[in-house]
Amino acid sequence: MKAAEENFRGLQMEDGIFSDEKLLELIDSAVERVLDEAGIYNIDHYGWSDIDTVDPDFVGHAMWQVSPPYEFSLYGSRPSRRPSELDRILTVSGSDFIGLMHAARETIGLCLLHKDSAAKRPFDTDKKFWLHHASSMMLLNIASDRVRSFFVAARFNCSPVEYDKKGKKSKQYTAPFIEAWEGLHEDDVSLKSLLEEIKQLSNNVFESRGKRNKLVHEVLSRDGSMHVRLMDMEQESFDNSCEKLVSASDSEFSFPDIDYVFEKNNKELLEAVMEVVGWYKVLAKFSGLVFEVEHHLRNYRTQ
Repeated sequence: MKAAEENFRGLQMEDGIFSDEKLLELIDSAVERVLDEAGIYNIDHYGWSDIDTVDPDFVGHAMWQVSPPYEFSLYGSRPSRRPSELDRILTVSGSDFIGLMHAARETIGLCLLHKDSAAKRPFDTDKKFWLHHASSMMLLNIASDRVRSFFVAARFNCSPVEYDKKGKKSKQYTAPFIEAWEGLHEDDVSLKSLLEEIKQLSNNVFESRGKRNKLVHEVLSRDGSMHVRLMDMEQESFDNSCEKLVSASDSEFSFPDIDYVFEKNNKELLEAVMEVVGWYKVLAKFSGLVFEVEHHLRNYRTQ
């Protein structure tokens, strides 16, 4: 207890107010805590059971980290070979995916951190929870684009734009994952198994992308949602007034049961958390399989 009090005093300025730097340290610590509790780990930590042991469930991440598609030259030395366009697409899209997952993890952590506060204030329209939830969905959506680009380059040896020019079906998110087995070595059972799992998981990713796309086309903020309801009430009130005079009993506003409001709010918060947490975990698994497939196909190209 004494040590905790000393640590707390150490975080304070002389006038008893936290400095911005110390406040950010506390927030970062709280974010890491809720992320660990939710099982949302740093994407760089996938692939390893411990410092020396590869995790068989995420072996693709270990491959990406120790044997990337292109090895950069060190200390300004001349590259051993000229990077190809395929090298560029794989390296940039793969690295961008990792960076986006880092960013998404941070916004998910802030979303989780604000959940309890949002649960206590169901009538509050200025909820940071929903801001961070929307940001998480956007970042995860872009990350899913990048992992698709990486897969298209690895499997079809072309850019996503070139692949999508083939036809209408090629523009669908799941198309390259469904078509991936065509023309490959039929005797490679392990690769076939990987591609089958990727095809199945691509449906989960596609479903999550649909939820994000729904957000784009619907009212997103709490203020917007409230004013949608107010507009509905105004239109109904005007339409009714054209037919008959509104009586005193008609104009009385009926407040919903407070327990129902809290129950509905908590359900919305829980569903929102499950969306972003579930999507992050699916992308972590999905990307690991994609990285593993790229490593297999790279070996074919060099044989």
